[in-house]
Amino acid sequence: MNKNFQPIVIDEEEVPAYRIKKKIWGAERTCIVTVSSQLKEGQIRVIEQHLETKYKLLEKLKQQLENPKRRKILTESEIKNRLIGIIKGQFVDQILKYAIFKLEDGIHSFTYFIDADAHTQLQEEVLGRKILVTNQHEWSAENIILACRGQSKVEYAFRTLKNPMHLAVRLSTMGQIKKSQPIFSSALWDIYSLSQPTPKPKSASAIKEISVTS
Repeated sequence: MNKNFQPIVIDEEEVPAYRIKKKIWGAERTCIVTVSSQLKEGQIRVIEQHLETKYKLLEKLKQQLENPKRRKILTESEIKNRLIGIIKGQFVDQILKYAIFKLEDGIHSFTYFIDADAHTQLQEEVLGRKILVTNQHEWSAENIILACRGQSKVEYAFRTLKNPMHLAVRLSTMGQIKKSQPIFSSALWDIYSLSQPTPKPKSASAIKEISVTS
């Protein structure tokens, strides 16, 4: 784990977080980088699935190159282009490497392998990272993370409302919902407020969540 990360306890969960200010979208923003074990596990599963597919394609190409009955002999440059095309992909091309070599009869083949150092760096410095970007510089890292989680709940509630299996609620009647009502009603109130054309005040918060992809 990067030494700049500091543990923050949120809902009895220890969340590594790193705070920094950067100029983003034309203005200075506060950025909170967090590490999600759930996101990391999901990314690792996807990478492993992609690697299995890449291995099959690489083995197929290798067999074609080394087949004595091959119809065409590919040049080193042609092989390289095919390998790049097979290996390319998010995260995969950072760890899956190849080496082209000559066989006794003068044709070219290749070997492939996982770069252990690149794999370790990917797991320790990239996977599982989320970047929370906000204009609320005075907020603590904990409050920014909690606000983002609350925003996700509102978005989930909104998707639920659009589900035809749930009871439809007319926006014209949602203004009657009180903030003192249960949590789900509170979420509905937030959705109603966001759906109205009234412009937000300049001091309104804005939090954007970004997953690190490279």
